[in-house]
Amino acid sequence: MKLTRDQFSELCKQHVHLNDIQAAAKELYDADISLPSISLRRARLKAKGQLPLDSGNSVQSGEVLKGSSTLYDADGNIKLQWVKSDVAKEDSLESFRTAVESITESLVSHYSPVAPPQFNSSELTTFYPLPDLHFGLLIHGSESNHNYNWDLKHATEWVLGAMDSLVESSPSSQFAVITDLGDFLHFSDNSNTTTSGHQLDADGRMSKIINASFDITRALIDKALTKHQFVYFYSVAGNHSEDVSIYLKAFLSAWYKDEPRVIVKTDHVAQQYHVFGKNILGFTHGHELKPAKAGEVLVYDNQEIFSQSEYRYFHFGHLHSNHTTEGTLCTVEVHKNITPRDKWAESMGFRGTIGQAKSITYHSEFGEIARSIFNIKMLNQSEKELDE
Repeated sequence: MKLTRDQFSELCKQHVHLNDIQAAAKELYDADISLPSISLRRARLKAKGQLPLDSGNSVQSGEVLKGSSTLYDADGNIKLQWVKSDVAKEDSLESFRTAVESITESLVSHYSPVAPPQFNSSELTTFYPLPDLHFGLLIHGSESNHNYNWDLKHATEWVLGAMDSLVESSPSSQFAVITDLGDFLHFSDNSNTTTSGHQLDADGRMSKIINASFDITRALIDKALTKHQFVYFYSVAGNHSEDVSIYLKAFLSAWYKDEPRVIVKTDHVAQQYHVFGKNILGFTHGHELKPAKAGEVLVYDNQEIFSQSEYRYFHFGHLHSNHTTEGTLCTVEVHKNITPRDKWAESMGFRGTIGQAKSITYHSEFGEIARSIFNIKMLNQSEKELDE
């Protein structure tokens, strides 16, 4: 019996885990459906609103304007407006942080707890890097050699599909670490430009993009909660969207304030660290600190515990490619992003394989012991299985 698209969609709505969907398809329809196919189908249902992104309801965000940032309450009333001034950049950012935190403290969360997993190992932590997602970027495949389109709809499908697959394929770790490695959004305001003034291709208004980033991040965390007992979230600033880490972490802190299984790290420093057993994991974007200097910075920032560690890893984004260097002081890894090359990257001659997502699992005593790779080309094949 052939499995139709409607039947496949219904199975995705009835079951939470990818393996359960796969087993049901085999039992009911004698259909062999791959996990990437299921990941993509679930992501597309979420993007169409036919499957919840998570168990909660969306909270409306404020719209960030070119000259000011306006924060609204749930009824659409202006609660506070932060106007950019000519004061020093750091003073402006501090004012922004204070404003965002004061608003989010009063938010009422509609979060519904996710059922915890029945078993996982306290000796394991799984790291999910999110480098350079560039939400809000608009790409027409006809303007590139890879022929991929990219907008908020595709970004939702790809990122959630990849996360579904990676969570299912990763070991049963008690702890998960999800890290935005910078450039979570493609730009910081409605000017649709980089900090240096270069014009960027945008998919809609800033308010729309911010709301999408909130929804997607909550969905990623909720998915991780189905596999891991505790989820840590980190976010570092990137050169395309320096402010996003401030309001993203403030929002998540408010949304999960009654969920002890989610720990949102609210530090705003450029280099951040997670310590697990004998492991030190460092995070930064890479537009400021360069990989060659990562080892000495990690040692200096972790003087009190460095001698107790044995495995040190510094994770970077920014370069949109994979590079790993094992140095004396630490291993430096630069991560390829899932986002395809845009028109600017194509015109500048950047090539290489299309992006990927990954997860890395660390043992408290033995360092890295496993990793899973999800290549977005796997999504290309998933729909064909229903047509064959």
